Amino acid sequence: MSLDMELIEEGLTLLSQGKNLPLMPNIPLPTLGGLIFWNDLKNVNGWRIQQNKITGHCRVLDPDNIRRGWGGVDAIMEFFRTVVKN
Repeated sequence: MSLDMELIEEGLTLLSQGKNLPLMPNIPLPTLGGLIFWNDLKNVNGWRIQQNKITGHCRVLDPDNIRRGWGGVDAIMEFFRTVVKN
């Protein structure tokens, strides 16, 4: 399944407005921003979706590089469908 960039942009915009839904059980932890093992797939208002270069799973980082959610590509898509509906 490919990522629908329009859906992701809308979801990230809503997240930046204070909506927050977990993908997998998540403890908001600071990251280093993913310079080595992560590719940025989308960046909207400082919120980023990144995909791990090795495992292929994704995560959502807020503008302060705090992980706010994570999961597979399918989970990311479902997450944004849910966010966009609210």
